[in-house]
Amino acid sequence: MTAAVRRVFVDAAIVKPNLGGLRTYIRSLVGALHDRGDVELAVATSRPEEFAHAPEAELVAVPRSTQSFTARAAWREANLARLVARTRADVVLIPYPEMTARRARVPTVMVVHDVRAVVAPRYDTTGRRLRFVTALGPACRAASHVVCVSEFTRLSLDASVRLDPARVTVIGEAASTQITVPPDVQAPARPFVLYVGSLMPHKNVDTLVRAFALGGIEHDLVLVGPTRPAESKHINALIHELGCNRRVHFVGWVDDSELGRLYGTARAVVIPSIHEGFGLPVLEAMHNGTPVVASDIPAFREIGGGHVLLVDRPLEPVAWRDALARLATDAPDVAAAAEWAARFTWDDVGGQFVKLFDDLVEAAP
Repeated sequence: MTAAVRRVFVDAAIVKPNLGGLRTYIRSLVGALHDRGDVELAVATSRPEEFAHAPEAELVAVPRSTQSFTARAAWREANLARLVARTRADVVLIPYPEMTARRARVPTVMVVHDVRAVVAPRYDTTGRRLRFVTALGPACRAASHVVCVSEFTRLSLDASVRLDPARVTVIGEAASTQITVPPDVQAPARPFVLYVGSLMPHKNVDTLVRAFALGGIEHDLVLVGPTRPAESKHINALIHELGCNRRVHFVGWVDDSELGRLYGTARAVVIPSIHEGFGLPVLEAMHNGTPVVASDIPAFREIGGGHVLLVDRPLEPVAWRDALARLATDAPDVAAAAEWAARFTWDDVGGQFVKLFDDLVEAAP
């Protein structure tokens, strides 16, 4: 018996270049679904170039203004139902925690990456805290089904938004297939460790910079990732204030090819976050054969599988200095780490989503 082909409408209005891990996740998930023979995609986006790797997907143009939350919410309320009907979608996928006020006429799957703004509000901005506190519960209840990217995120969501467990599924992530180490990569003139991520407070990058200011670390530190102007100004001021500007290099956002080169030449990837829902750079680094030093937090224990050098006092600069000093003698086994990371594939993620879509469509009245 031939499997049914599902028409999936993906709300990717949030995607823009300087978005970080969420951009990587959405683009990778769209690619995984596109490459299957049992899915037809319609992708709503203001950045069609971001989905060139899914040439057979129908791209639904949305205004550039939808890259901001308020405009995106207004657009969704006014247009989503009409676009779903026009594209004859069987199911709607919103791969980030936003929803219309009312349930759609077809099953809707919403993805929750973390609930930091609710369970660890001091690490988030006032605007995001208010948005999550007021909107996360209604969004989860309006969605037909909620996907959490890790067991830790599921438990955190359950602690803040009471949902029927049957309406929540854990489907993880995988390293991006578009971020790879080039075959001709050259060793850097100076050895460095790499931080990948934003400069939001929960990322704890200040502590990492202060660790380098202590001295005693033989590597430089390279910081890459999306930033807001105020965050860039703050981190540059801190680097100069501490007098470590010759050792700490703030680069900002880089494209996938440059990120692959950095993964391939870094001595290690260092992730000092206090709270994460998943931690994609951990998996990307392991996948690309780079040792990982990361905070000892639930998401990293879950994702790292025992192949990450964990720091149990992540708010103390000296703990990071000591951990980086241990790299020479206590670095994780990169071959074992790569084997672990290889268990996480976007083919498998796509298959789990399609099974969920099938179950929801078949159960719909």
